[in-house]
Amino acid sequence: MPRVYPPEVDAIYKPISKNFTHSDFAGEFTTNLFDTAKFISKSATALEPDLVPSFNSLFNHYKDENKSSSSSNVGADENAKKIPNILTPYTLRWVKIDQKLGDKSAQLHTIFLGCISDFMLALTNMLPYTFGYNRGKITVPMTVSLDHSMWFHREFRVDEWLLFELESPRLINGRGFLYGNFYNQKGLHVATIAQENLFRSEIKDHVNAIPKFLFSRSPPKLIDSEFPNEKPSTTSIGSKL
Repeated sequence: MPRVYPPEVDAIYKPISKNFTHSDFAGEFTTNLFDTAKFISKSATALEPDLVPSFNSLFNHYKDENKSSSSSNVGADENAKKIPNILTPYTLRWVKIDQKLGDKSAQLHTIFLGCISDFMLALTNMLPYTFGYNRGKITVPMTVSLDHSMWFHREFRVDEWLLFELESPRLINGRGFLYGNFYNQKGLHVATIAQENLFRSEIKDHVNAIPKFLFSRSPPKLIDSEFPNEKPSTTSIGSKL
């Protein structure tokens, strides 16, 4: 589970531009499911140092867009290449149903989470292309999901906060792919989603738009194990999921 502040802590990322119209990222977002249950989503504030710059860029996507990158070299060339504000296709949100479900069937929780899992997917795909530096340079007039799969790994309660981690590792030739993980507040991985979607995009500024990117990804890090003190007798690897 990514290291984030608990959901009770207000997100520190605030939109600074009056033109920031996507309320999905602007603090708390609410809507009704089936006209009966209130769904709440709020920005998760990252503790990981590697994540903070990306999330700062998301909420300050007009700030410092055209400033040159800082350099430790004294006397650096004033015309050094500028680093554009390219947003990463990655989001972290706390989500829940704001209604106590009591002793309702576990199936109801899976139904609600299935609905929640389809929020903000296409928007995450588009972050590098239609936000930050590319805002206004590339437009996406149409997008639609082609398939959506979900796996439930353990019981959970959707009326308690769950962390939704969403990433888009690929968007090429009009096809986007995303996968996401849901974690409870104990850090246990409770569900996984994957979706492929179709995009129709248009480059408005062929001179300045940047339509191609290559992002790096970090490998997993071992933070805990449940092996006994003595050396395990087998070569199998156990993971705490």
